[in-house]
Parts: sequence; structure tokens; C-alpha cells
Amino acid sequence: SIDLPGMTNQDNKIVVKNATKSNVNNAVNTLVERWNEKYAQAYPNVSAKIDYDDEMAYSESQLIAKFGTAFKAVNNSLNVNFGAISEGKMQEEVISFKQIYYNVNVNEPTRPSR
Repeated sequence: SIDLPGMTNQDNKIVVKNATKSNVNNAVNTLVERWNEKYAQAYPNVSAKIDYDDEMAYSESQLIAKFGTAFKAVNNSLNVNFGAISEGKMQEEVISFKQIYYNVNVNEPTRPSR
């Protein structure tokens, strides 16, 4: 199911029989397309939910534990000097800011082995 505004009853849900990643992605895309076709004109300005989190940086492993493995992907571009931090020469704070326009809820399969 998806939580876009205006979608009610069963219009915001799709049952995916073979829940592979691509099938679930296709179902989500179908739900978004359905919303665009039927409801988007009535809701031209969907408000984003804001998710904000911050953390003082002490070590790379601490930030990965806090922000998840996606932190590894952006670590180099952030240029955090963990050596200087551990020596007490500097302090750095990492901030995660997300704008979330909709959530997708997926029930876990009853038989994951299939």
C-alpha cells in the first residue's frame, strides 16, 4: 500500500503474487501512476514529511551504526577527518535531512523461501 493523499479503499493497494524486488518496484510504480492519473490534480502540492537527524562524529563505525550503511557511500564526499577528530583537534557534526513524500508499506511474505 501507499499513503498518497486521496487514495482510499483498495485503490492504494496492490497484491504482488511473486514478491521479487522488480515485481514490488513495478507495483509501487503502478500505484504512483494511478495516483498521478486519478488524484494528482486534486492534490497539486503534496506536503513532505521531514526527517532530520544529527550526530557528532567520533568514528566512521559510529556514524555507520547511526545512519546505516548508506553512510559509506557518502563518506568520501563528506571529507570527514576521523584522525583529527580522534586526536581532539577538531569536531564535526553530520546531519541527515530527508523530505519524504510518500511511504510504501509491504507485508512480509508468508513463505519467504518461495
